[in-house]
Amino acid sequence: TVPCAQTVPPGDAPAEAIRVAVEDGAWAVEDVAAVGPGDGLDVLWEDDDVLVIYQGGASGTRVCAPSDLVVARRSAAYVPQVLVASSADAPSTVPYSTDGDVVGDYPAAGLLAGDLVVAYGDTHFGYTRDDFERADLEVFRAGAAEVVDAATGSGVANALALGGGGEVAVAFANLSGSGPDQFGVWLATLEEERALAL
Repeated sequence: TVPCAQTVPPGDAPAEAIRVAVEDGAWAVEDVAAVGPGDGLDVLWEDDDVLVIYQGGASGTRVCAPSDLVVARRSAAYVPQVLVASSADAPSTVPYSTDGDVVGDYPAAGLLAGDLVVAYGDTHFGYTRDDFERADLEVFRAGAAEVVDAATGSGVANALALGGGGEVAVAFANLSGSGPDQFGVWLATLEEERALAL
């Protein structure tokens, strides 16, 4: 484990923070977390509640940065709830895919039949070139994580679309994978995965 000094002296503002601006009759800016997100965040409404989804939580074993996929709800005073804490939370038989503890990169969230769905990247240990070249695209839905695209360098700049019939589609970039079958912009659905023309 890497020793990390991420404490904020009493009375000092954090160097990084997550804040959300909510318009509920009048604009209000609310603090969500004292430590900034890793790579990206998303926000959505669920009935009368605001959900902020981000890479937060404790530092990883090899990096001094947030390493978990987290949701914070306005109705719960933005207390973070860890959705996914480790690469092993998304079962896979692909070598390297379940190694490490840095998950939650570039979250893209939505609601499907009342269930939270989040597409995110898994950069394993978040430290070496291999971690990024073998990154996974994963989806959290129905309370569990699953691997969508394993060990290819995927899961960057994710965008999520949900259909009324339960369909899930994720557009994502692969900027670190090698080879023509990996580098580029991709679309993954429950049925298929194919490259998008740029």
